[in-house]
Amino acid sequence: MAAPMQRARVASWKLFSRHYRKKSTKIMHPSEDVRSIKENELPMDPTILNKIKDGEIKPRKNPGIMRLKTVVLPIRLEKAVDLLFQKYGMQGIISDSRKLNTSLMTRQMPMERAGVMERKNVIRQKILEKDKNKHGPISSDKEMEYMNEIERRVEVELKHKHLSHWKSKQYDAKSGMKYMMARMAQNYAVLLQVLNEIWTRDPTYIPKSLYNYGSGLGSVIWAAQNNPDWQRDISQYYCVDPSVDINTIARLLLQDGHEEKSMHVNGVFFKKFPPSPSTNSFSTVVSAYTLIECENKEARQKMVQSLWDMTEDYLVLVEIGSFVGHRLIQEAKEFILNISDEEETDKKASVFAPCPHDMPCPKFKLAHKVPCYFVADYKPLEKVAKKVDKTSERYTFVILKKTKEQVESVRWPRLVANSTFANKHIHCRICCPTGQLDHIIITKKKHSKELYACVKNSKLGDCLPVIYTNESTKKHQKLIKYKQLLSEGNENELGNIRDSKPQGGDPETVSSGEQDEEIIGSSEVTESVGDMEGHESDSELEEHSYSDTGNFSAKPDNILT
Repeated sequence: MAAPMQRARVASWKLFSRHYRKKSTKIMHPSEDVRSIKENELPMDPTILNKIKDGEIKPRKNPGIMRLKTVVLPIRLEKAVDLLFQKYGMQGIISDSRKLNTSLMTRQMPMERAGVMERKNVIRQKILEKDKNKHGPISSDKEMEYMNEIERRVEVELKHKHLSHWKSKQYDAKSGMKYMMARMAQNYAVLLQVLNEIWTRDPTYIPKSLYNYGSGLGSVIWAAQNNPDWQRDISQYYCVDPSVDINTIARLLLQDGHEEKSMHVNGVFFKKFPPSPSTNSFSTVVSAYTLIECENKEARQKMVQSLWDMTEDYLVLVEIGSFVGHRLIQEAKEFILNISDEEETDKKASVFAPCPHDMPCPKFKLAHKVPCYFVADYKPLEKVAKKVDKTSERYTFVILKKTKEQVESVRWPRLVANSTFANKHIHCRICCPTGQLDHIIITKKKHSKELYACVKNSKLGDCLPVIYTNESTKKHQKLIKYKQLLSEGNENELGNIRDSKPQGGDPETVSSGEQDEEIIGSSEVTESVGDMEGHESDSELEEHSYSDTGNFSAKPDNILT
């Protein structure tokens, strides 16, 4: 009986798998126009191509790979954390640290004063209309009393239903220990991943000093020790955090948990207040998870302006990988680029990473609120997550470079979602040097095996070592114009564009329906790790666990809208 039952189970599983793969294929390829790219339109960088052909580098280790493998805390740091936990840990610290981490990852931006007044007017109008329909007009002798009651009801509803309940985080010794257990591994992994962008793309750059605003547990110091050149040549780590207790914990971690020991990294200074921008400058400036602590836009701009004034080479800003964090990072990026253009100085700002352009983020043009986020894999602390070897943290960031001359360099497009693998072709959603999003298909037949291998080994956040040519840019612009005219219903212009398309042969644009039929009919998807589009709001995005790897199968969005 065992054998027939086993065969029946296998048969039912095959039937279910076939149905699930076909269904998931339709979900993965949304109703959007997909571009079939020819090799001459998207050629591989010749330098990288020759190195791969000569065997100097392998496709899975090409220079476009930015995402690190699972990050593990240094043994020295992990022992220091354990020692502090044994000395100063209190009952319930582990469960409290998990709650703290959840609250930090789901924080909202503080509402601006103009937004509060606008929201009040909307609430007031709704209450007045509701009361008028229910009770009719109010007599003049009770009008003053009624309006006071209306204002009270407006304040109550605004407080309970509409305000984000933002409050700046303040840490004492107890909450500082909770923060250490909650965020030590994540902060280290994220900052190591971000600094790796500079180490990979600008390997000759070695800073002399590093300023860390909002230093917290000193994660930047520990991350910088992974680069031997930085470890040797950085003579000053100027760390500023408003919490004295957090500074004490960071110092004890550098002392291996022993008060009587000296810090094993030289040149570290912990301060409560930031230095004056007029008299201080640093090679590299890093600020992580501090923009959300500012009470309004004016305070954020003042802080960013101060950090930029003290920057000599690189300014690094990091935030949580939600739509809120994305908005904060993009706001700071646009502000710095604008003031850099207005100031009459010999040094100008340019975006070094992750954007391959200096234009506004194209994801804000999407119909749904989709953040541009990245993923850092890390091993959590043993006491926080037992028997867990790997989890992930979402983050968003920007690295701005201050240079005297704007050097025209080749910028590779970056993957903004994990690629979707199918039979002999790969779907890639990329952010292009043109400042737009693109959805392209790389195939074994039309492209070199070296490019196909590089794309196959790339994940969310990696760069594709290809040159976005003028021909590819023109066809991308034409596709976007075609979609815009289609939505507007401009038949005359649509006819002109249709007539200008090449007759026969391989079309440059493949409709999503045709693409789906081709994929479903000719192949089965072997691996689907792809789409992060499709979240109606940031609150919906937060429903997904922050310990995933960026693999979304949610409702897709038109990436070229």
